[in-house]
Amino acid sequence: MKRRIEEGLWLRAAACLQCAALMISAEPAAAQTSTAGPTETEALQTMSDRVAREVAALRGLPLLRPVERRVEGRAGLRHRLEEMTREEVAPDLLEAADRLLHRLRLLRPEQHYEQVMLKLLGDEIAGFYDPRAKTFFILSDMPESTQVGIMSHELHHALQDQHFGIDRVRGYGDRVQDVGLATSALLEGDALATMLMYPSGELSASPRLLDKLMGASMQAAAAPAGLSETIWQSILFPYASGLSFVTAVAEAKGWAAVTELYASPPQSTEQVLHPERYLERDEPTWLEHPSPLPGAERYAVDVMGEWMVHSLLGEWLGASVAPAAVARAAAGWDGDRLSGWRFAGSDRELVTWLLVWDSEEDAEGFARLGPLLATWWTGGAPTSSEGAHGGTVTAGATCSGFRLERWGDLTAVVLDEGCGIAPEPRAEELARASEVMLCGTERLRYPAAPHIP
Repeated sequence: MKRRIEEGLWLRAAACLQCAALMISAEPAAAQTSTAGPTETEALQTMSDRVAREVAALRGLPLLRPVERRVEGRAGLRHRLEEMTREEVAPDLLEAADRLLHRLRLLRPEQHYEQVMLKLLGDEIAGFYDPRAKTFFILSDMPESTQVGIMSHELHHALQDQHFGIDRVRGYGDRVQDVGLATSALLEGDALATMLMYPSGELSASPRLLDKLMGASMQAAAAPAGLSETIWQSILFPYASGLSFVTAVAEAKGWAAVTELYASPPQSTEQVLHPERYLERDEPTWLEHPSPLPGAERYAVDVMGEWMVHSLLGEWLGASVAPAAVARAAAGWDGDRLSGWRFAGSDRELVTWLLVWDSEEDAEGFARLGPLLATWWTGGAPTSSEGAHGGTVTAGATCSGFRLERWGDLTAVVLDEGCGIAPEPRAEELARASEVMLCGTERLRYPAAPHIP
């Protein structure tokens, strides 16, 4: 059954396209197009059997059944990625993701999200485990040393699936972006740590050293030309930040505690970025759907999470705000709800974003960035005033509008794009949207089952 469009934004599409894959290829894509012959295929399958046994012994997770394997050239892996996209991701989800990414200015006008991701991952992917087919897909034409590393990573995914169920670990992360990034961070961080420990054949006595060896270099990897930093880093996050999370837990409580994480996976990127908050069971706030906006149709709704708040602020504000200030502004996150809206018969679209913070001081810290965000979004001069509930920052231009309003520990952001409306009606409409968010939203606690369509 294909997923509904209301939730998940681009993460479900990205999760499918990533396929729990290690995307670090040691050789140019052009050199990896041939299909393996019978002898090579048999050798790779024999090697994968050996690696599977050794990884199982390393992590103390015995193989419960043999893992199916298929050896493919790069063209075969690309084809399988496309098949998985068609099987798992509804076309309207991809359309909604593409639309919202354009509205958030994370894609250029000529870019299409599905095509961008398929090309990026098809060029870079080096092997993957497909939890639906229970099959490990191996890329042919790579040096043995590289093959072994890929195998140790992907076969650990097979062990995760056999013992814990990858779909169960992901939970409702296929429909809630922040949850999906958090659970992917556990799956990928643990597999990456296993890959780094595999050559020695024993669990590292210094888990944080693993993070220093790999995590920083992955986080510093530059985005491919033409790709937004936020989309690129959302692909790397489960690996780099997941490794930091897993090794922090191992450092604090031992490697057995990492295995115990699967019984209660992290539910937010906040917990991944701050492992102590996971260990203390600091759960975020779930903001239930706000009421509909009059005259508008909602085509996407999701939870961004602390990491995405941080990433979007960094992408939008760039050098105008120091990285440390951006990190501080995001660190007080406690929950959010972002929705994309469109108006029938018009090119206008709204993005509404309600955020709740750990304290009023944290909310005020985020609100202080309002004037910079208003100028970036509209190109106009921001105006500060008192709204119905608290301080507001507004700005408008011919074809865009911005409003940020703070009320206690809440901030409501409205991003408007499209022409054909006069400044005063636009400002009134943005004020109504802010009111709907601030007064029409219910707070619940994770992990109580939220209402997810």
